[in-house]
Amino acid sequence: MDSSSEPRPKRSHGLVGLALLAVVGASGCIGAVAGTIIDTAQHALQHPVHEYVFRGAYKFDNDPDAPWRQLEDERGRDYGNALVGVAVSGGGSRAAYFLACVLDEMRRVQVAGAPGEPSRSLLDEVDYLSSVSGGSLASAYYVLKRPPGADAAELDAFFARYRTDMRKHFEVRSMARTLFLFRWVPLVFTYYNRGRVMASTWDASFFDDATFADLPEPRPPHPSLIINATSYSSGQKFLFTRLPASLFNEGSVFRELRSRRFVTDGYDPAHQPLFSEGFDTIDSDIGDFELSRAVVASAGVPNLLGPVVIKDRTREDALVALGDGGIYDNYGLETLVQLFTRILEERPGLRARILVVDGSGYFSVERDVIDYSVAGYADRTAMIAWLRAADYAEALFRSLPEIRFQVLSLYHRGGGRFETERRGVQQAVGVVFDPVVGFFDDLNESARAIGTRFKLSDANAAIIEAQAAIAVEAVLGAPGPSD
Repeated sequence: MDSSSEPRPKRSHGLVGLALLAVVGASGCIGAVAGTIIDTAQHALQHPVHEYVFRGAYKFDNDPDAPWRQLEDERGRDYGNALVGVAVSGGGSRAAYFLACVLDEMRRVQVAGAPGEPSRSLLDEVDYLSSVSGGSLASAYYVLKRPPGADAAELDAFFARYRTDMRKHFEVRSMARTLFLFRWVPLVFTYYNRGRVMASTWDASFFDDATFADLPEPRPPHPSLIINATSYSSGQKFLFTRLPASLFNEGSVFRELRSRRFVTDGYDPAHQPLFSEGFDTIDSDIGDFELSRAVVASAGVPNLLGPVVIKDRTREDALVALGDGGIYDNYGLETLVQLFTRILEERPGLRARILVVDGSGYFSVERDVIDYSVAGYADRTAMIAWLRAADYAEALFRSLPEIRFQVLSLYHRGGGRFETERRGVQQAVGVVFDPVVGFFDDLNESARAIGTRFKLSDANAAIIEAQAAIAVEAVLGAPGPSD
């Protein structure tokens, strides 16, 4: 058959498809190229204003003249009946609200006290909170604002405020501050950036410019706070914590792992795999550093927030750029394992338990051909990287018999005594129009569809609340004595 006999509509559809494919592909390339051109032009125009007119205003997020001061000493600490840590995933407001709900449920789970002592809430047994991104927002809030007493009415009021604050629409609030409070002025003329706008939004909402020096002493019911970020400068994990980061590098397990690497020529000798950096390693003061900026660093998705830039006082004119902790470890888990293995070496026989609170996002296997958007491809590739890293880490960590691991997942399937509530929530979602959740027959399927944003609808919040109750009951047991 010659070419003249081919059906014209088929050829036309093929040409249209190729044209559309070219437009879509080009749009991604054009967006990247245009963004680079804009950033380069903006830098060229603003640099003289930044450096000479405003003399580098807002250039550093830390005080470049203040040396390290240790605010907590982990050694000699009393861990009670067991060493307990909570690793909190990233995932925007979804992860933040899930943690608030999980912690609220945990206070109803009782653990046996020492001989002759009454049982206590599992929540009050938590010694460390290690968090990433949206989980860091909720973790910092909890450690800073948790009332010290155990009065039930006081805790009820606290958790009601906690849940409300984690559901606020931070995206709109940050945009309003930029437009109506003239935050666009420093955005144009100084090193002030979108991350600082979001930090100011969180400060105005509940942090009130609190710093690490304002955190309570780490004794029950207040755990130590560890906020995880990633150093773009070194490719290593960077910790915002009152503890020296050197404590996380001393255990023999990770020293042994570092010594076993065999690929050494593919990166700068200064890069140290499985090594944690922190304010002590750059000789900078953590005390006056604001919690909101640490959260921004942990949640600083590239091109959206940050980076947070701090001065390294150990090297002349050296800067450290910090961003999303999920780039390195989206669960904050390695940090706790590093610390716990070292503590257990010093205190053999101590029981250790790590709870992983996972609201990071649901990875589905796509068996059909999917036409991903540019953003969709970026999200998909990031999740594949996180999943692969988590698979290897879990296999390694589960080989450590001294530590008991439990996962509280937003995507847990179950029912039990919450089945009635589950059905009620599903009915409520069915009459609420939500473009993200949609209308699903299954509550778990609805949870999978909650996107990663710094906002949360009422329907999404109801789903997260129900899933938190289901996960805590299934993994930790119903309220009452528990091991």
